[in-house]
Amino acid sequence: MNQQYKPALQALLDVVEASQVCYHAALKEKNLEKVIEASVELSSICTYSSLAISRSSEYMEMIVKLTYDVIKKCCEVIKSFDYPFCKHCYEACIRALKVQYSEIE
Repeated sequence: MNQQYKPALQALLDVVEASQVCYHAALKEKNLEKVIEASVELSSICTYSSLAISRSSEYMEMIVKLTYDVIKKCCEVIKSFDYPFCKHCYEACIRALKVQYSEIE
């Protein structure tokens, strides 16, 4: 795999991990609306991350562009959560956005 994409992929994986914290917090609080929102966003990010990791470098530019929009949307959703751990999720999203933006440029 092309080394230049490693930071972007790691940032994506960080977001997936952080988003899971929000998902489980919402689940524990039995907030169905937030669980649905979190699971939809999380599944999108997981899908794009998996594609990015499994494909050869010729697909990477396209995946990076796709994930940018997904992560941006995820930031908005995560920001709406009102759980203590979600600040970490939001910060992970912002880090990933910065990495993705630099990859697009």
